Amino acid sequence: MGEIVREKARFVDAAQGRDGEFRADWHERSSLVARQRESVEGYLATGATVYGFSTLLGHLDNMTAVSAEQANLLRGHLVGTPGELSEGDFRLLTAVKVQQLSLGGSGVSPATYEALLEYVDTWTGPAMGAWESSYGSGDVVPGAWWANALFGTVAEAGDLPAGDLIALINGNFVSTARSIATTIDLQRVLTSFVQVAWTMGDTRHELNVDGDFEVGPPVWLESVQAPVSLRDPRPLLGNIRSMWAQLIDALWGDLNAASGNPLFIGFDDDVRDVSQSSFLNYELADALSRAITVLVRAGGQLQRYIEHLCSASAELVEGPEKVKYVQPPKVATAVHADLSRTDTGFRQTYLATSEGIEDACDETLQLVGRATKAIAEVDELLALFGRVRDDAERDGVLAEIESRLELDWGGKMAAGRQLATRLLPFG
Repeated sequence: MGEIVREKARFVDAAQGRDGEFRADWHERSSLVARQRESVEGYLATGATVYGFSTLLGHLDNMTAVSAEQANLLRGHLVGTPGELSEGDFRLLTAVKVQQLSLGGSGVSPATYEALLEYVDTWTGPAMGAWESSYGSGDVVPGAWWANALFGTVAEAGDLPAGDLIALINGNFVSTARSIATTIDLQRVLTSFVQVAWTMGDTRHELNVDGDFEVGPPVWLESVQAPVSLRDPRPLLGNIRSMWAQLIDALWGDLNAASGNPLFIGFDDDVRDVSQSSFLNYELADALSRAITVLVRAGGQLQRYIEHLCSASAELVEGPEKVKYVQPPKVATAVHADLSRTDTGFRQTYLATSEGIEDACDETLQLVGRATKAIAEVDELLALFGRVRDDAERDGVLAEIESRLELDWGGKMAAGRQLATRLLPFG
């Protein structure tokens, strides 16, 4: 996974405007895009009927369309309630589209491809669009809002070449880009969780991870056997590690495969269009579903850590100082109750839209939204744990715990962060 992680980090660098191998490859592949477009235009000149290039979209694909209809097609997809997408996330979305187009097969025109290369460098400010409005069968609605921000005026002027609109709006680039942005947040929140888990749990067990980490007993002052949540963090840490590998693999697969409909093949011999479903993102959907499950489990652990630390702190302080340790476990319980209601699976895999033409979906973009909500709630639990820890430190509780249990709280926290870099590599 190491090389995949390094390449993915380079891609994020490229999306954020930093030079690198990806950006060089994008420019080098301009000639490939131009050659393939020339072949596609020759194919269309034979009278071939190609979805989105010479026809309308969806179940209206029996109607012809040319460049003049591109604006109408674009406007027809601008539905939903617009919201703001940050400059960084918009550029990431553009970079994913460029990466997938650079692999060839889309038939996009060289003029549009070159414009995208420029926009990766020059786009500034947030963009408005219905970024979550997707029925999961190509994400063409948020894709259209993205295309409108970049090429809306070109389309309205009738200057967007035939076929470019479908090449722009179709594919899994929206869900992939939004998932990469979510993965960055996921890494941050799980890094903090691993620190807490390593500090609170019994870390004297053998760990199947390279490195020399500070270890120590669980933060438990009572009977011989600590609660399950404090005994051994390895089961959940292992779960985090395998989930992360699956997520990185899924994202890397998306960045290295053309995605759209139609795609063209046979450029060296007999070019033709192929109607297919490469926009369905089941592997990424499965990985996101698993990530949400891990977040729910981490949230449950955090609730227990908050309660255990509050209990120990209340025992070690006197009188009114006990008050500050009463409410945090209750709030943590309420937050986790909401977190645990997060749907981790698929609600619908079958559709009957466009008169039955678009009848399968992957729900990847919906899962991104659920993961974002789960990350926010784990963040809230981490902040609550941090408040309890700070109170305990001011009250001298942490020093007393260190003395009684002969552990190094700061050392275990630092070790937890070091361990997280091994479990959650991102570059």
